[in-house]
Amino acid sequence: GITTEKMRSGIPFELAVKQYNDWCGDDTVTMTWSDSDLYAIMENEEHLLTDGLRFKIGKYLDLQRFFQGEMRIKGIDMTNQISLAHAAEMAGISTENYDLHTAGDDSLVCACLLKKCYNRERFEALIRDTSDPEFYKRLRFKPYAISDIKDSLIDRKQLEFRCDKCGGKSKRITPFKYRNRWFSADFLCKECANKFNGRVSFKKTYDNVIVRRKICEAKRNGENNDMQPVPKTV
Repeated sequence: GITTEKMRSGIPFELAVKQYNDWCGDDTVTMTWSDSDLYAIMENEEHLLTDGLRFKIGKYLDLQRFFQGEMRIKGIDMTNQISLAHAAEMAGISTENYDLHTAGDDSLVCACLLKKCYNRERFEALIRDTSDPEFYKRLRFKPYAISDIKDSLIDRKQLEFRCDKCGGKSKRITPFKYRNRWFSADFLCKECANKFNGRVSFKKTYDNVIVRRKICEAKRNGENNDMQPVPKTV
């Protein structure tokens, strides 16, 4: 809903950054509703600013994360991120007199939310220091599924499976195939001759590799298996 006329009535980005830095001072916690705004800030800084001018964001907090954490403490579990409007509704804050999705009014709604759920100890625990070189490296990192079974990040022990019937050792009897972010192969239990399909996925995050495993019923002879073969099996 932001029109060209509204854009022209604003001020240049460089001036906005200077005014923000003069206003916020040196010991301020800068907050946004989710850290997605930081991506826009970084992109605009890189394209529009010169001479090393940047937003003065030292201490930073994701207000959306803080609010959802407070809701979980109250027994309201939310697995997905929620909008600012939804959060205001949950907190009993009327947005009737606010023009949501405009920076000024969104900031005022955020302030109301912070007043409603503020806890100093838990608030300070979520403050991050953007001067830490790892902060923006972590922010820019995009988690990805590991699709190469020869990748050095894969723990080879995670490619082994025990029988789901008796817990005995099993032997892989088909090559691993890859589909929908899962490696899959058939296994045969050495103890009870149970045949099953073992599946494992690997997701690389900034800090570690998240592993998911599951056991399924092995396909019978003649059933179509549309998993894509791994170029070289292990």
